[in-house]
Amino acid sequence: MRTHQKAPPGSWHWTVRMLWRSSALAALLLVSLWPLAAQDEQGNVPEASAEQAGEPPAPEYSGPAVLSRAHQPMIGQGSAFATFQPFFNVSEFYDSDPNAALSGSTPNGSTGLALGFGLTGTHRWKKATLSVQYEGNYQRYSQQSTFVGMNQFLNLTAVVPLQHHLTFSFGQTAGTSRQDFATLLLQPEILATSTPVPSNEPLNTGVRFFDSRATVVYQKSPRLSFSASVGESLIREQSLVGTNSTTVSGDVNYQLTPRTTVGVDYAFDHYGFTAFGSGDFHTVSLDYSWRVTRTVDVAVQMGMAHGSARSLSVVSLDPEIAVLLGITTGVQLSDRVVNTPSYSARLVKRWHYASANLAYQKGVSPGNGLVQTSTAETVTGGFGYPVRDRWRLSVQGGWTTLSALSSTANRYSSYMADVSMSHTIRPGLEAVASFDARPFTYVGPAALNRTFYAARIGLTFSPRPLPIVLR
Repeated sequence: MRTHQKAPPGSWHWTVRMLWRSSALAALLLVSLWPLAAQDEQGNVPEASAEQAGEPPAPEYSGPAVLSRAHQPMIGQGSAFATFQPFFNVSEFYDSDPNAALSGSTPNGSTGLALGFGLTGTHRWKKATLSVQYEGNYQRYSQQSTFVGMNQFLNLTAVVPLQHHLTFSFGQTAGTSRQDFATLLLQPEILATSTPVPSNEPLNTGVRFFDSRATVVYQKSPRLSFSASVGESLIREQSLVGTNSTTVSGDVNYQLTPRTTVGVDYAFDHYGFTAFGSGDFHTVSLDYSWRVTRTVDVAVQMGMAHGSARSLSVVSLDPEIAVLLGITTGVQLSDRVVNTPSYSARLVKRWHYASANLAYQKGVSPGNGLVQTSTAETVTGGFGYPVRDRWRLSVQGGWTTLSALSSTANRYSSYMADVSMSHTIRPGLEAVASFDARPFTYVGPAALNRTFYAARIGLTFSPRPLPIVLR
């Protein structure tokens, strides 16, 4: 039997404070969805249309995006719109119990009703741009009237040219979740754009996350550019260890040819946790990106990470000491020096209507609520295709493995498979059906092996974009 655990009194204050701070900062800094929008190819927007609208022509393509600048636009991103686009959805769902893992019970299926809402929009001024992504949904289970949940996600980003060759950008992400993040419609798009969403949190019974990032890009010449950024992120989950991460990074990139870019980047990462433990790592990498064709991008990053991880580990006591103390294990401080390779690769392909992406990453990670500072290996991929004129199929998949650096016996593995089908009933109205499965395995002081799943069917309504006037 499931019970509903109320969030502590301070959690709502924490959420409101974080969301208010993100909104205020983004508004002051005039946020944009894609910080390096100038590098996006605008070939799909005729210059004549821009001139008729009284706007400057779209910038020329300036080379393929590199992995060291994670928030660059991918192939096919269009120009900004001076409108806000709201959307609403209602769906019936059947899923497993998100609270069963810690108790050790077997997840039971339950049905319920979900109401969703959101807003996306972008506005561009002569010297700044502003964009917002917000989505939320409210879920109530029919068998347990007291078990309800609210998921919210907010992303605000900005770009402001400071001088002719100098650009400042700022990104703010915040959110809360009472269920799995797969319930948000934006999840596949979030993963594709490297937005810092805690997708590896295993339980999601009360996750709050907050991430800020500021970046400065100096375009020395049409081919040579430098960037520096600093970021801070926090993740809190009920009953598990919270994470605080700080990242300072910089890179230099040189465009060898119109389709090839090379570079060198450096990053310093500090991981702190609400329980005892921390990690400090320096990573140096080489970048290579190549636009194979007009619709295919390939990017590769190879480097080495060096640092240390501190934690408390459980060790077996000497038999003679164990007899005297009456215990067989003890806790000792572990301070381990780590040298590990860091790899990352991404392939993006777009057709006239369909799109596909594949990504691989291996390196040091702050971990999640079960496994702290660890080596992480992740593979993700996705494909979207219009089956017929009014039908569209989307498939997402991947897996992640976390191995704790302080203990070889502390390991977490998770898989993700999402399939959705949509049918356009009329302009602005769609029927959507989806199925998500997310099994995970944890080996440590306790062993967990669970599979969370959700099946949904419902309607999504998106009215015409709302024109805005921002001066």
